[in-house]
Amino acid sequence: MMCPKVEKASETKADPVVESPLSNVNCNQVFLQSTMVKLRGAHEKKMRVLLDTGSQRSYIKKDVTQYIQYKPTGEEELIHGLFGGEITRPRRHLCYNIRLQSLDNEYACNFETLEEEEICSRVPVLTPGPCLAEVRDRGIEILLEEDRPIDALIGADVYGKLLTGRREILQCGLVVIETYLGWNVTGKIQSCTKASSMTALSMFVHSEAVSKLWELDVLDIQDPSRRRSNEEAEMAVQAYFLDTVKVNDDGRYEARLPWIEGHSPVPRNINLAKKRLENVLRKLEESRLKAAYDDVFVNWLQEGIIEEVPMSQWDEGHYLLIGPLSRNVALTG
Repeated sequence: MMCPKVEKASETKADPVVESPLSNVNCNQVFLQSTMVKLRGAHEKKMRVLLDTGSQRSYIKKDVTQYIQYKPTGEEELIHGLFGGEITRPRRHLCYNIRLQSLDNEYACNFETLEEEEICSRVPVLTPGPCLAEVRDRGIEILLEEDRPIDALIGADVYGKLLTGRREILQCGLVVIETYLGWNVTGKIQSCTKASSMTALSMFVHSEAVSKLWELDVLDIQDPSRRRSNEEAEMAVQAYFLDTVKVNDDGRYEARLPWIEGHSPVPRNINLAKKRLENVLRKLEESRLKAAYDDVFVNWLQEGIIEEVPMSQWDEGHYLLIGPLSRNVALTG
């Protein structure tokens, strides 16, 4: 009702946003160890690999082995232990001996990997900025990675043999580690000027439902004797509703919301609500729709949909939004 229709021609492009699956917007960004290498075989392929000491074995994507035309050297049946203690059913993996080579052609190695359909979701890459400048100021030549999917995972069975023993801790919070395949970064940037995405990655969870991941996050946090089943929780909500529902003086039903037990108090967020109001007013002034926006709030006030909050009560409650009126009365919700 209050959002004007904006033609595509008048739309402005927003700042680029890094998109990641299962990510939360955060002022910190975490980098995992990854690097670009060459894969040699019947064909040569430039690919991105992830160095992960949390995995006991090394893996390579199925489509990569098909492109390079590797021949399997055997087959293994494994049971994967997932994040949260979940155990998968036995799964068969083809074994391949692969040959990796650094981009500068100064190092090559052979090792055994297992075939997998997908390695993991997107892994962020280091982009030009203060951290990269600090790396180069220290005389370290680090090649920028291509923002592409991970084609192979180097696990703990191989990772230790690739380390040279050199590392540098940067002021921005990252750690630069040298391997025979090249320098790579890991760690968390302590602060940044733009919102970025922090991705939490767990290997071999693609076969599980997303809802299962949420269940794993709370697994064993509470004592089993204190957990209530879904039916018990629904009955508790129903009983709470019946105990609190009432008919007010206007003949309308009123019921309290079923709050989570033991939850910390909800923050007031009044400063955030004011900031939202300032942004809305600025856009309305530019589009000359402030008067129409104001009329909507006046009508809602007259119809009893919203009500004024006296300034003496502004220190109470939680604020979702603040709406302006022509007579400078703030409406809160």
